[in-house]
Amino acid sequence: MDELEIEAPGAPPPERPPAWHRHWMVGWVVVIAIAAVVSVTLRLFVVQTFYVPTASMYPTLQVGDRILVLKLGFSLNRGAIVVFEHPKDDLEGPPNEDLVKRIIGLPG
Repeated sequence: MDELEIEAPGAPPPERPPAWHRHWMVGWVVVIAIAAVVSVTLRLFVVQTFYVPTASMYPTLQVGDRILVLKLGFSLNRGAIVVFEHPKDDLEGPPNEDLVKRIIGLPG
C-alpha cells in the first residue's frame, strides 16, 4: 500500500525548479557537448596549432611563434613550411618532438 505524505496545514509546497529552468540547463549542456565534439574533430582531422621553440626558421618564424597547420588539402612544393614528427631512429634531439622546417628539395 502506498504511503501518503501528510503536509502540515499552511506549509508551503516543496520547491521545484520551474520547467523553463530545466530546459535552459539541458540546452546549455547540449550546446557545450556539441562544441566539444566539433573542436576535438577539427583538431584531430583539420587543423592543429604548434609552438616554435627555436630560431631554426628565423626570420620567417620567430622564437615563441604559434602556427596553425592545415592537415587537409596541402601540397608539397619547394619553399612550403611543413611540420613532421622527429624520426624515432635519429639520435640527435629529443624523441616525440614535432619539427617545423621548410622544403628545399624535391625528388627529380
